[in-house]
Amino acid sequence: MTMVHDEKQARKERDAVLADPGPRSFLHTLALLADGDAQTELTAEWHRLVEEVAEQARSTGKSKGEITLKVKLAMDGKGIADVAYDVAAKRPKPSRSKSTLWLDKHNRLVNENPRQGKLPLRRVDEPETEARDVAETGKAMR
Repeated sequence: MTMVHDEKQARKERDAVLADPGPRSFLHTLALLADGDAQTELTAEWHRLVEEVAEQARSTGKSKGEITLKVKLAMDGKGIADVAYDVAAKRPKPSRSKSTLWLDKHNRLVNENPRQGKLPLRRVDEPETEARDVAETGKAMR
């Protein structure tokens, strides 16, 4: 029984909107496009974009995206309008790391600065020492 009441109420509200001679909201027109598919597509695309931007922002600290609704209107002299739409989204770009490279004297990119001298680094073996419990000796090691 509530279904019939809801349908009657919806019909009554729709009839009231149609009877109003004033301008209608853009959202009303959007709901008419492609029998509501335009609004459904735009909503779904919006939710995907919000999810992707939020996910990237959580992992990288910030993110951005963009959604565009393009509506084309063509009308003849008899008052018949053709309305077409397109929904496009700019997804957040994946974050990529960058590399710092230097140019050597042969114009090749290398990962070490050729103008910086190299330190004579070598591996030093650690002497084997016996582990001691500080609590047992009563003194901290220095």
